Amino acid sequence: MFDDTPVALTPIYSSEVNEAIPLFQGEINFIDSDQKIQGEGTIEFSWYPCPGIWFKADLYEFISIECSETTLEIPKLNIQTKATITRSVIARLGGYK
Repeated sequence: MFDDTPVALTPIYSSEVNEAIPLFQGEINFIDSDQKIQGEGTIEFSWYPCPGIWFKADLYEFISIECSETTLEIPKLNIQTKATITRSVIARLGGYK
């Protein structure tokens, strides 16, 4: 009856204790009422400091984003969802000359 049942399931993700689990990497957009801000980013499930889904992005434009609720778009997956920006850091990649 159970001859076709695997002995054990093989996990899709493997990680160390408290290590973040990557969910997506690629183009992500932030959409507000008057603008669409594009960038490359990652979305991950993180256990620490508190369990939740977190995102980070490097924007294509040098622009300041306010900490607020926004719409997060993942074009490759045709997904839009509400998200809250809790921290915004303006930095220049590659350092200053």
